[in-house]
Amino acid sequence: MNAYEKQIRRALRRKKAAPCIPENSYFLSRVAKAASAAIEKNISARAFTAPPPHIPGDFMLVLTPEGASHAAQALSGEVPFIARGEAQGAFLNLFLNRDAVYGEVLTEVLEQGNRYGTTAGDGTPVIVEYSSPNIAKPLGVNNLRSTLIGESVARLHEYTGRAVLRDNYLGDWGQQFGKLLCAYELWGDRRKIRKNPVPELKELYVEFEKRAAEDPSLEEKARALAQRLETGDRHLTALWKKFRTLSIRDFKKMYGRFGISFDAYGGEHFFVEEGKRAAEACLAKNVCTRGEGGAVVAEFPELPGFILMRSDGATLYHARDLAQLAFRTQELKVRDIRYIVGGEQTLYFRQLFELAKRIGFMAGSEALHVGFGLVLAEGKRMSTRRGTSVEVAELLERATEKAREVIAAKSPDVSPREREAIAEAVGIGAIVYNDLHQSRERDISFDWEKMLNVEGGSAVYLQYTHARILSLLAKVGGAQSAKPIFKEGEEYFLARELAIFPFVVSRAAEHDAPHMVAGYLERVAGLFNTFYGKVNVSGTADPALRASRLTLSKAAGQVLKNGLWLLNVPLPQRL
Repeated sequence: MNAYEKQIRRALRRKKAAPCIPENSYFLSRVAKAASAAIEKNISARAFTAPPPHIPGDFMLVLTPEGASHAAQALSGEVPFIARGEAQGAFLNLFLNRDAVYGEVLTEVLEQGNRYGTTAGDGTPVIVEYSSPNIAKPLGVNNLRSTLIGESVARLHEYTGRAVLRDNYLGDWGQQFGKLLCAYELWGDRRKIRKNPVPELKELYVEFEKRAAEDPSLEEKARALAQRLETGDRHLTALWKKFRTLSIRDFKKMYGRFGISFDAYGGEHFFVEEGKRAAEACLAKNVCTRGEGGAVVAEFPELPGFILMRSDGATLYHARDLAQLAFRTQELKVRDIRYIVGGEQTLYFRQLFELAKRIGFMAGSEALHVGFGLVLAEGKRMSTRRGTSVEVAELLERATEKAREVIAAKSPDVSPREREAIAEAVGIGAIVYNDLHQSRERDISFDWEKMLNVEGGSAVYLQYTHARILSLLAKVGGAQSAKPIFKEGEEYFLARELAIFPFVVSRAAEHDAPHMVAGYLERVAGLFNTFYGKVNVSGTADPALRASRLTLSKAAGQVLKNGLWLLNVPLPQRL
């Protein structure tokens, strides 16, 4: 059993789903159940949407004209939690007994605290494979998208009752390492590499590409070294292991700044021999054939053909990834695997999954490619080979420096130590939210000003709103209300939005879509700031109403905290 297998088996044994709230126990689910009983039609609370501002009502349901008319009549009698229903074409507008319903919602939020928004699943394990950088290169912005989206997807699945295994499957094998070894032996400076290993290795790789463009013989030397590495050359294997160890050490430092850790660090090299056996098994089952020179080839209808193993016996990506998939589904018995990999690899995963199905590795299991758009620089994909990739370390430094400037201008009384902690949180938040607030399928144009706009970016707006709530609660103090009451429309609108958080999370997890949570949090922050601007909470004379407004504020803060945790956006205590 190799090191990766030990890591992943150990993680699988100890992983348990966190305690979550059954979805049907949320108060809004009970409202939906009461409505379902009255109109004799099963309705989920997930179907509840807030109507546009010009349409009265608390929630809106899309039915048919006949269904909406029937439902409005059925809801005219005494129905728990519901005052009445009104039909407008195919839409049913629900009017709730607001004080009772929203009071219960606020109580629910505060009682459940950090668990509010979770929904109990079946506890089954899911492997989320993400980040997956190539070794011997610093983490770049290209890897960052997979890292940030993958971490949020993992948290969404944890929040919906799954046992999540975070797997970082490194690019640590293939022809590119022949190039790196060639460059190291020709031009490598041992002292520089000992002092600053990963950046120096990256520079060697870039240097090889430049020189190989002028001297094609270098490519031949690199292929020969890659072949020697594949066959177990001791000297080259020792160098390669050194490069891998140094790379993981460097990656962990950067992941740590983002609050990310993995259960296992895999890699293609763990499945080289298994990949060869997988290719032979495909031949034995007539799923693949021998091609030119004896290479193992797969050809399926409606998909381009591809090679698993070259004529010299060297495995390619499909063979190694097929062996890894077989290990996960056949040995670990994991039935759900998510690959957080760029959308440009869609065809590759279609080929891989089709191959796995035909050989029998997918029976009872589901593997999904969760794709995302590219990071572009001047309209072109960033590339280490061309030297156009931006490193995450540089991005983080520039983000935190920009945040320091803003904090120094706005909060000069903050101590240097606290300013540094806030700058780190704001800078990281700006980077994370810049990616996650939009649909993952979209390409992102790399723009320093946009990415580091900590004043105008939505992340700092959400962080600031949360910090404002903490400040309000500390300033006003006093007990919150056990039975909240409401006076202004803005209070109802905010409470209504808080009620749907669990169902937003469920939909986001179902679609592996963090941007759904981001959009929701922006609505919550906007509603709270509108409420805060209209209502003087600390100046509310009626003690019961003041306590109720503090309860509403605290509940909004809790939901913002929970939602930003799902996005992995850090929360400073003040801004």
